[in-house]
Amino acid sequence: MIITRIQCLIFSLLNCAAIILARYNDPNCGWTDKTYRAVGDWAIDAGSSFNWNPAEPKGLMRETNIQSCEYAVDVHGLQPNKIYYWKVTVGDSWDISWGCVGRGGLNCKFSTPTGSIRLKIVGSFVYPLTAEVIGTSTNAPTDSDSSKKVFAHFMVGFAYPTHQNFFDGQIKRAKSVGIDGFALDVGIDVWQPDRVAKALAAAESNGNFSMFISFDMASLPFNNSVLSRFHFAASHPNYYKVNGRPFFSTFGGEFQDDFWVGWKAISGFNPYFCPCWTNYPAVNLLQSHPVADCIFTWNAWPARNSGPGAHFNTTDDRNLLASAKATGKQYMAPLSPWFYTHVWSSKFNKHWIYGSEVLLPERWQQIISLQPDFVEIITWNDYSESTYVCSISSDLPLDMEGINAMINLPQPMHHDAWLNLSKHYIQWYKNNTRPNVINDQFYWWYRIYPKSNISGDAPQYWNDAQDCVVIHSIVKSVTPNGGQYTIMVDLNGSKTSYIVAQLEQTECIPFPANLGYVTISLIGPDSKVWWIEGNNAPQSYNGSNFNAWTNGHSFPSP
Repeated sequence: MIITRIQCLIFSLLNCAAIILARYNDPNCGWTDKTYRAVGDWAIDAGSSFNWNPAEPKGLMRETNIQSCEYAVDVHGLQPNKIYYWKVTVGDSWDISWGCVGRGGLNCKFSTPTGSIRLKIVGSFVYPLTAEVIGTSTNAPTDSDSSKKVFAHFMVGFAYPTHQNFFDGQIKRAKSVGIDGFALDVGIDVWQPDRVAKALAAAESNGNFSMFISFDMASLPFNNSVLSRFHFAASHPNYYKVNGRPFFSTFGGEFQDDFWVGWKAISGFNPYFCPCWTNYPAVNLLQSHPVADCIFTWNAWPARNSGPGAHFNTTDDRNLLASAKATGKQYMAPLSPWFYTHVWSSKFNKHWIYGSEVLLPERWQQIISLQPDFVEIITWNDYSESTYVCSISSDLPLDMEGINAMINLPQPMHHDAWLNLSKHYIQWYKNNTRPNVINDQFYWWYRIYPKSNISGDAPQYWNDAQDCVVIHSIVKSVTPNGGQYTIMVDLNGSKTSYIVAQLEQTECIPFPANLGYVTISLIGPDSKVWWIEGNNAPQSYNGSNFNAWTNGHSFPSP
């Protein structure tokens, strides 16, 4: 377990020492027997003899006892607003050094209006470097603004038949699992500003739930008068802000930096701009596009044609995090549970999948390790790409060709279990420590049809699908009541069992030769059946829907 904050009370030095010792023994921390030093061209200004000394005496970094593996040093006496460059050495030599793009990478830069700076590194995983201005005059997000947030991408374009009460219900459901707000994906329709107003009114009636605008540049033109239809939202008390700056995002909108510079300048409210620019190289993205204050990406699924069971590659995450840290900006990481689309019109035809069977729990665990500034779940309600985590509701756009077959056939394809599963990981991400589990939880999902017997045209990348029933468990202990849990999976008479041996565990049980009913049950530590769930969607041989059906069961932890 990673301990992120150690709060030691003076009256209990023994307990304090025990906690710190546990932190020091974190196996993820690297080079714990060596010194970490911040070095750079700031040293002479700070009073040292020369710059870039790998054993810089004023750069000695000490463990913060705030985040596992974190080291920091405060530097004073610098010239205000001067640009400085720095990196971190390990072991007082250049043999091991960390820059902004990994080991031996490029120098990071910082400036400070106060003449003082706190330089930090987390000596684990991607070894991110950060610079924090010390003092009151700072452009860094304040503590209240910089606390980690989880948003969900909400398709306003599907909300035509809705009203404020609809948004009220959606917000209450999102808040129940720890989601902080909605990214309102807005497009060209003239009625959409009205739905944004209704969403904000519902947010206000629900207290501390935030909203921000995400311009869908697949629908909107690069036209300030069109975008400004949504500017009214920025003044609402529930609009999300960073240091008082209204937060705006996009879907797409690359290769138009000059437009975005102009939009920010004439908006009149100094927007905090966090675009979704997936079509740029991730390395040094924010250095190359300084108009952005933050960066988001739609890259949330394993690469196409990567085969069944492929894992999501976090290289872009790490590069975008490094770019954000190097520029003093922020990164919003994407997370999605699934992807399948088969919709069409006279203007488009979408029909493909991304392999997603084990994606959701794996991606949450990656997010916990990466610790980005924000997370955006994509999506809350995009039924057209099967990425929704909401309950199927009145915003389902049944006038879209193909969508009814995706969502309702052969029966409603509920995704509620994915949202319930996410509650555990949202809390873990925000606190960077595993939550106290009070209910043992079991979730499962699967496609109804096998990929090898498709009626009609197969979707692109169909072979990336994995024919299996996925089961994810979250338990308080792997030795409940001194015993163990055994999961029984009965797929139309083909039975598989396994022991729950991890606190968070994912299993992928292959489809049987003969498809039919699906029953999941739990054998408790007393060797008795504690519960059995057979109210699941039956599987069949011939069909074309690659959407997933989900379910779950939970009970108080023994």
